[in-house]
Amino acid sequence: MLGTTHIDALVVRNVPFVGGTGYEIAINYTDINGNYQQKRMHHPDGLTVGPIRETTIAYEVKTLNAQANTPESLYRMFKEGVKQVKHRANIPYMSAAVLVFDDKAWNKLRNSPYGAQAIDDIAVMSSVKNNDGEQKIYFRIEEGLSQDANRAFFGLRDRIKNL
Repeated sequence: MLGTTHIDALVVRNVPFVGGTGYEIAINYTDINGNYQQKRMHHPDGLTVGPIRETTIAYEVKTLNAQANTPESLYRMFKEGVKQVKHRANIPYMSAAVLVFDDKAWNKLRNSPYGAQAIDDIAVMSSVKNNDGEQKIYFRIEEGLSQDANRAFFGLRDRIKNL
């Protein structure tokens, strides 16, 4: 893929048991239109030690450059991301997984012949639940993600070159 950096991230938090409701974590995501959403998970999967649960959220970040990629290549990378977050969501003690996509790349994909299938893929992906019936996989659109990632990548590359 052209103009692409790829980032995987894990966010680990230790959360206490909240009076009768569970081990609550908040997941920040967007709908397919890029509107910010937040969902609270009251029973996230995780490793429990006493009154503390270690929760882990896996982020699969696709920083695809919309101008440098065709709708076909965007969809191929999107499908790879869906596959990766589904896999990570099924890792023992994984609380949630989030597929993050650049806004311009998402708009190009969404408005292409692959758009309807991508939206269906999000619906299927978002239907994955934990043992307590809470959504476990999310989608997030980030404005300017590709540009920010490339700027950070080239800045780091130049810094390393000058060491």
